Amino acid sequence: KAQGDAVYCGGVNRMIYHRYAHQPWTNPTRYPGMTMGQWGTHFERTLTWWQQGKDWLRYQTRCQYLLQEGRFVADVLFYSGEEAPNELRDSKLDYGYDFDGCDTKALKMLKVKDGQLVLPSGMTYRILVLPDNPAMSPEVLKTVGKLVSAGATVVGNTKPEQAVGLRGYPAGDAEVKRLADEVWKKVISDKTPSQVLESLGVKPDFNADEEAKLNYIHRQTEGMDYYFVACSSQKSTAMECTFRISGKTPEFWRPETGEIEIAPVYEEKDGLTTIPIQFAPSGSVFVVFRQPVSADHAVSVKYTPLPTRKNIGDLRIVKAEYGYFADESARGCINVTNIVKKSVAAGKLTISASNGEMGDDPAPGTVKQLQIDYRVNGTIKRETIKEDETVKIPAGAEILRAFYGLVDNAPELDSKRNVVNVTAKVKTFVNEGALMTTVTDDITEGKINTTHPKKELRVEYLYNGVRGWAAARENRIMTLPPEPDDLTKLPEYELRATDAGTPEISVWKAGSFEIAMASGKTVKTEVAELPEIVELNGTWQLSFPPNWGAPAQVTLDNLISWTQHPDDGVKYFSGTATYSKPFNWEAKQAADTRVILDLGNLKNFAEVELNGKSFPVLWKPPYYVDVTDAVKTGENRLQVKITNMWPNRLIGDEQLPDDREWAGIRLKEWPQWLLEGKPSPTGRFTFTTWHHWHSDDNLLPSGLLGPVQIRQIKLAVNN
Repeated sequence: KAQGDAVYCGGVNRMIYHRYAHQPWTNPTRYPGMTMGQWGTHFERTLTWWQQGKDWLRYQTRCQYLLQEGRFVADVLFYSGEEAPNELRDSKLDYGYDFDGCDTKALKMLKVKDGQLVLPSGMTYRILVLPDNPAMSPEVLKTVGKLVSAGATVVGNTKPEQAVGLRGYPAGDAEVKRLADEVWKKVISDKTPSQVLESLGVKPDFNADEEAKLNYIHRQTEGMDYYFVACSSQKSTAMECTFRISGKTPEFWRPETGEIEIAPVYEEKDGLTTIPIQFAPSGSVFVVFRQPVSADHAVSVKYTPLPTRKNIGDLRIVKAEYGYFADESARGCINVTNIVKKSVAAGKLTISASNGEMGDDPAPGTVKQLQIDYRVNGTIKRETIKEDETVKIPAGAEILRAFYGLVDNAPELDSKRNVVNVTAKVKTFVNEGALMTTVTDDITEGKINTTHPKKELRVEYLYNGVRGWAAARENRIMTLPPEPDDLTKLPEYELRATDAGTPEISVWKAGSFEIAMASGKTVKTEVAELPEIVELNGTWQLSFPPNWGAPAQVTLDNLISWTQHPDDGVKYFSGTATYSKPFNWEAKQAADTRVILDLGNLKNFAEVELNGKSFPVLWKPPYYVDVTDAVKTGENRLQVKITNMWPNRLIGDEQLPDDREWAGIRLKEWPQWLLEGKPSPTGRFTFTTWHHWHSDDNLLPSGLLGPVQIRQIKLAVNN
């Protein structure tokens, strides 16, 4: 999903699935059947998750429909030049500005209207950027000259000195120099495109903390602007996003469900609209502007958590600092200092530059680097290695900082650093072995003297004797010991808007809320406690379909991956299996309470049925459903169907003798038993035309992994 969303933000608005293949075998059906060469299974009915994938396809349909409407919004047009083949060079635009590219034919179609470049299609651009190439034809130079004379803003850092090719040589070169001298009097050659836009008063069209790894694209149709914003992080993220739109009420159009809702909180200032947006792992949303701003609305929500954990261990603060550290993650580059520190503290001095060890892929599709600064024997040293290489850190070295990704974008060491030691203050926050606080400037007791927007609190601590490091940005929550930060982590609260546009807060963790309104009014509310979480422990019945090697039913004492089960039929199962469990529910439900069934973690699709009521397929984390209208007092019957993918059964069949002859990794010829419509003579369950998996390949985690919990969340509504 994250990869597809990034492609959408890059401008693609129609996906062609390659491919739906003819599968001629129906009695019996051969699964997965025809295979797509060395690349894998086809996209068709023999996939394990073909039926379960319908909501994912609806998501793609909604995205593509909206992204095909209207026109793309871009500030910059890059001319790609006259060379063959040619390409768009690295635009080097600041984050928040978008661009298009054009060839010579499109360049000659440009007109200038009110200082902007306009194409016959209606596309408009603020500036035209010429390629850094000393060669240009007289015809193109004349076209550029007409545009600048008509009032277009053109950026060209390299003035042409020769003609393209040898036509008219050497007179052509002389003409190019003459024309360039004249045209370049009006071409901007001493600024970057971003600097030019800033000088024109053009603010970024979109802005957010680059650490959030948000991609976006902006389209416009009559009376409506809409942005597709996608988060590539595999963790839940809450982020303020700023849009170059004012005077309109923002709406959230959710492509996963088709729901449309008014943004519950937003603030207008200086022609911009800033909106706090909560993203699930790899989450996305369309932010739509089409209606006038309402008279009064919420502009901010401040959440202060209430401690809920007690007596969980020995927590000791070693060091705490707050301020601007000047080493934040940059575009395509993440700060992995804490990861490297933890590794070295645990005695693991050999560090690998890999997505797995660094916890994320900050620059998909590119070769990354790991850069580590450390101090040893009083000397600061730097190690830089490429992706998939390793480096050994000297024993006793102090890790200063580490970056992974496109490390050329990392800030310089100690540049503009402004921090205050707040160890003594943070120690006072520890209560019964835990710490939970909202990070603000108050933590310095007036000692901080920077208003930098990227201040944060960094803490080194000991928890039950184990050293750890944690960080939290200003106005975010720091929790120690840190909670698991995985795909299934649930939010502290969720913001929605009522039909009247007022914010409705679904409170997952107890806390107080302060809501500031555009009128200047402030509304406060508190949810002091929530009902206890009920975990569905004990045995589960797990049923399997017939003729796939698994027993009809097994009893699980606790939830495990199918790959951990002692029965090979369960261990290697691929397809859909059904979990069943009765449970009693005696909780009294208040009118302001919703009941949530949280499945925890699972692989890979889930279909929930409670007391006969079915819910939409869960195909991405977090995996929970609102069961308020289905749960009942007394006995309840829960059924969860889980669908995994093909590799485990294919690997399981590799434990059996082969039933076909291979020519390398491809099928040599159709086996006779297949042509005669018979089952595999060696007892295999699957058939493929390419040999993708082997007996010693790792199995993929599968099944309902949990923990499965019933939560009650409270609704706090600002009336």
